[in-house]
Amino acid sequence: MMTNEERLHKTIRFERTDKILSGPSIAQFAATYAGITQKEFADYPLKAEEAYEKTFTELGGWDVGRPFIGGRPGAGRGSGPAGFAMGTMRPGRELADNSVVQFIEREIMVPEDYDFVIENGYNALQKRLSERANPPSLNTPSQSPEEQKRAVERDTERIKANTAKWDARGVVRLSSGNLALPPFDFFSIHRSVAKFPMDIRRMPDKVKAATKACMPDIIANAKKSAETSGCRRVGTASSRSSSTFISNKQFEEFVLPTWLEFVWAMADADLDIIFHCDCDWTRFLPYFKEFPAKRCVLQLDGASDIFKAKEILEDHMALHGDVPAPLLTLGTPEEVYAYCKKLIEVIGEGGGFILSSGCSTPSNAKIGNVRAMVRAGNELTWV
Repeated sequence: MMTNEERLHKTIRFERTDKILSGPSIAQFAATYAGITQKEFADYPLKAEEAYEKTFTELGGWDVGRPFIGGRPGAGRGSGPAGFAMGTMRPGRELADNSVVQFIEREIMVPEDYDFVIENGYNALQKRLSERANPPSLNTPSQSPEEQKRAVERDTERIKANTAKWDARGVVRLSSGNLALPPFDFFSIHRSVAKFPMDIRRMPDKVKAATKACMPDIIANAKKSAETSGCRRVGTASSRSSSTFISNKQFEEFVLPTWLEFVWAMADADLDIIFHCDCDWTRFLPYFKEFPAKRCVLQLDGASDIFKAKEILEDHMALHGDVPAPLLTLGTPEEVYAYCKKLIEVIGEGGGFILSSGCSTPSNAKIGNVRAMVRAGNELTWV
């Protein structure tokens, strides 16, 4: 019998396997299932891990996808997820205890920062924006240096123990942990959705030069993450480069060149690539045939037409998804199971498919519906 690591490697390459993999993205839903608040889930890593463990075990388990076992999202004041300098509103602080983290759209990057990144690179810009968004007065540590050091050591040991536990279970990591954004997305997030569209009209050449200047650091960061983690798959994520936000012409000018550079650099380093694509990408699907064949996985979140993706991409790129959030929150277990069956039969035909939720399982999904999705992944996927 194959291991899940072997199955994933073969799935990406459209080689024959004994099972279609399943891997629903379970994050904040685990808090709902375990009966703890989103505040507890966000602020207390041990409680979050216990909640994920309970959800995994009692729902029946899956093949791909581990809990987020590093620092919790939104733990630092004014900080967003890794790589973002976005502000957040957090459960139990700015929001009610059982709300999920909300990100604040605001202008952090200014036009002069384009010249800065052209001169200094992506990592320097990321540091500058993080410091701008999180001035020291907001992040003064309450612990002494020694206490902070001991806390880091405890966290490192906890992460090692969790990694060993999920290794022993055979549940594989989809990617190394580093999530590379196209520079276009990074700029849009930090300039804001109101300001950035004006930049690409008023100073398109400057924006293009800045996107190009980001690439050496972004490529090096991804390679380092793969080397450190031991996982031979790297992630790249986008939403604001999608057809929800921009035209084909803008995609070709501002996004595709740097994305091609990144993905081909990963493939040349013998790394597979996981695309996490939120929003609607249906109109842009033909562009994905320009990426390396049988080296990529395209994760779709329910907004794109996954059946159209199968029709266009055929055996060029594996697909991952895409039980939609509305179905998990508003549908019935019978409807969820039937949709999973359709995905397995249609998208899974010929291989290159991983059954999953469309992006993350909503915190307010019906437990019976999530159970039906996991059950389908365990009952219907053996070849």
